[in-house]
Amino acid sequence: MNPQRLFVASCISIGTAAMVFAIRGDVAGPMSAAFHITNEQMGMVFSPAFFAFTLAIFTTGNLIDIVGMRVLHSLSAIGFILGVALVTLRRVRLARYRRSSRTRARRCSSSASSCSDCRMDSLKA
Repeated sequence: MNPQRLFVASCISIGTAAMVFAIRGDVAGPMSAAFHITNEQMGMVFSPAFFAFTLAIFTTGNLIDIVGMRVLHSLSAIGFILGVALVTLRRVRLARYRRSSRTRARRCSSSASSCSDCRMDSLKA
C-alpha cells in the first residue's frame, strides 16, 4: 500500500464531495424561485441527501473493514465525479428545453386553447 497515493485519492474524494455540496447550495435559490417554495420546504427537499450521507457514514465504516480503503476510495471518487457530471449535464439539458419551449410559444397562435403544446405548458405551470 502506497500511503502517498492513498492520501491523494482521499483528497480527491473530499474535493468531489465538496463540489456536490457546493452545487446543491448553488441550485437552492433558483430551485426555490422556480417552484415557489419556502426555505423550510427547501430543507425538506434537501434533507434526504443529508440523511443518506449520515447512513452512508455508518455503512461504509463496516464496508471498509471488508473491501479495504483503496477500493472504497476509488469507488467514492468515481461516484462523486459521476454525480457532479450528471448534475452539470442536466443543467445543459434544461437550458436546451427552455429554449425549445420559448420557440414553441412563438409559433403558437394567440389563443392557447387551440395549441396542444400550450395546453401542456399551462398544465405544468
